[in-house]
Amino acid sequence: MQSYETVFITPVDIAEENLNKVLDKIKEAVSKNDGEISKLEKWQQRELAYPINDLTKGIYYIAEYKANSDVVHDIEHNFKFLREDILRFLTIKTKPAKAKPEKAEASKPQTASAPTQATAPAAPKPEASAPVTETPEATATPESSSTEPAAASTDTDNSAFASPNSDSNDKGGES
Repeated sequence: MQSYETVFITPVDIAEENLNKVLDKIKEAVSKNDGEISKLEKWQQRELAYPINDLTKGIYYIAEYKANSDVVHDIEHNFKFLREDILRFLTIKTKPAKAKPEKAEASKPQTASAPTQATAPAAPKPEASAPVTETPEATATPESSSTEPAAASTDTDNSAFASPNSDSNDKGGES
């Protein structure tokens, strides 16, 4: 047996008799196909996204059940004959809920966030400190010898950023 879920919308002013007819058709189709209903209830009243048959509000119902594949055809066939009582409907095949996806989701953010945290703080620190330390050096470089840019390039925090910037500073000093 396969698990299914059907959501259908009825008019707000549906008569109790007509609603019972719709619910009975669902129960009848499921039992006819050797199935069992796990949930059949009123979900909520909502405003529709767009007017259906000049109606702007509807009541949503949800039915969860297990049965063979013929049940979907039977329910949808019955709904087509209840056009005045059913505004829209949708049936989907569902999978049983498993605990494994929750554990996998919980472990994914932990592994993904650890490298991000390690990488993210490392990159902004040199970028933020490199322009600040190189600005005074740039003013000091034309006045002093070429040993100061070499000293800046040996700094471990700025080594990756000092080479490109010191080259541009050297070019600026040569001009």
